[in-house]
Amino acid sequence: MRAHQSPWPGQAPAANLDGLRAIARSCPPTLTGARDKALVLTSFAYASRASEPAGLLLADVQVRPRGLVVDIVAGKTKHSVRSVKVPRSLDPECCPVTAWLSWREQLVAVDARFANPSGLAFHSIDRWGNVGGPMSPDAVTQAVALTPTATRSRLGDAAGPLHHQGVSGAHVRGRRC
Repeated sequence: MRAHQSPWPGQAPAANLDGLRAIARSCPPTLTGARDKALVLTSFAYASRASEPAGLLLADVQVRPRGLVVDIVAGKTKHSVRSVKVPRSLDPECCPVTAWLSWREQLVAVDARFANPSGLAFHSIDRWGNVGGPMSPDAVTQAVALTPTATRSRLGDAAGPLHHQGVSGAHVRGRRC
């Protein structure tokens, strides 16, 4: 490596709505696909880092007539909470509210215990479809990065920022989806 070259690739390009739609469209009709679609779309809508959806509880997400209100721990203490409104999208294919409701409905259909309001917002799911415990920030990043590999390769750089730091910074165009 030359002296002036950085070992880091630099800042990822800004998120792209066409890439987001393609990823949402490509999620398979499975429990994992529903989770990943809800994870990508809601995270994009509130411009999260991977640690934020990993730490969400079901009680942190309130469904309202016009969308969702998500309470996110923004600092190092539980006292630093920001409430973010996530509106419904005009495009049902990439609506974070629809994706969230579908994920929750499918999860509760697997086991009614997952309706407990003190439970997790996003669960780990193994390759056999077994629902597990909480997702770590690394698991969130991996789930987003592996959201259908075929789609990601067709998108090229369009899907890149969804892998880089979750989807932070995506709030610029999140409401126009």
